[in-house]
Amino acid sequence: MVSVNPIMVDGTGMCGGCRVKVGDKVRFACVDGPDFDGHLVDFEDLMSRLDRYKEQEQAALAYMGAVIQASPVGIISYDETGQARAANQTLARMVGGTTDQLLQMNFRQIESWRTSGLLEAAERAIAMQEPVNLEAHFITTFCKEVWLDVQFVPFQRGDAWHLLLLATDISDRAHTSVRLKLLSAALDAAANTIVITDPRGQIEWVNEAFTRGTGYTRSGQSQ
Repeated sequence: MVSVNPIMVDGTGMCGGCRVKVGDKVRFACVDGPDFDGHLVDFEDLMSRLDRYKEQEQAALAYMGAVIQASPVGIISYDETGQARAANQTLARMVGGTTDQLLQMNFRQIESWRTSGLLEAAERAIAMQEPVNLEAHFITTFCKEVWLDVQFVPFQRGDAWHLLLLATDISDRAHTSVRLKLLSAALDAAANTIVITDPRGQIEWVNEAFTRGTGYTRSGQSQ
């Protein structure tokens, strides 16, 4: 007995895509097989059918690979064990490593994932079987500080749930936010009165020294 794997389309025997010559009869692997008497299978015809679309399949795979590598979004996929299976250069640049290094990693064993909340979010996405988003600030395995906007997308392959990670680098935005908060805190702590107005002279912001010196509250100064 042999188990054959011809091209299958709908799995009901209606399309004929999985037909196999067994002796003097045509069988359909999806409904009649896939196990047949190996002595009766026409392997020459079967191999010819399997190779019929190989060029198109390779072209399609190459095209999709180029699209993934060109994406401005960091992309990596993991199998059901947590082992990385595919990654693009964008994500490698974000975290300071190489794609080869990323492909050697299992997300359940990455220390920075444990401390940043990434591991908990990844496991939650798989358990709930729905996407999970979060912003994470952490030091990567490759000693690079990053702020990432991450989406975990679980997907089913066979009977197992795999995981797709999509990441956008928000480090510049996060650094700017931190600097603005620091500047705001410095202005608020200044001993001198500081008032910010719009072009029409409407007060938009005052510091604490203004409220102490004038007696106005921040909620009432712009009225």
